[in-house]
Amino acid sequence: MKTIHCIDESIRDAMKAAEHTPSLRQHVYAWKEAFKEPAAAIVALRYFERGLVHSITGWAEMAAAHERMYDSLIGEDGVLGPAWKAIGESLITMLNGERGGLDGGTLDRLIRDIADAGGITLGE
Repeated sequence: MKTIHCIDESIRDAMKAAEHTPSLRQHVYAWKEAFKEPAAAIVALRYFERGLVHSITGWAEMAAAHERMYDSLIGEDGVLGPAWKAIGESLITMLNGERGGLDGGTLDRLIRDIADAGGITLGE
């Protein structure tokens, strides 16, 4: 499962970098917090974080499911590959908006790593 391994490895790398980079600690904290249920008083920024995290992980899970089911990369599929690539490019564009405490550069690298693992290359 190349795609799943890539996701786990990229998240692990970000966590290790955060240990030594104060500016990334907030990003890692926000990523972890995005999976928790929000309290009633939580600010709107948390919802942006949750939306991004779930969008990226959902997109990655689609590739992993495709690989498990068909034993091929989603990027190699003539119908789903272009659609999956378009989602990845849209995720990159969404990083230009509100991200809460998430670091755009780290997410950009994560999205591109997932795309590579899924058999596509996203535009610059």
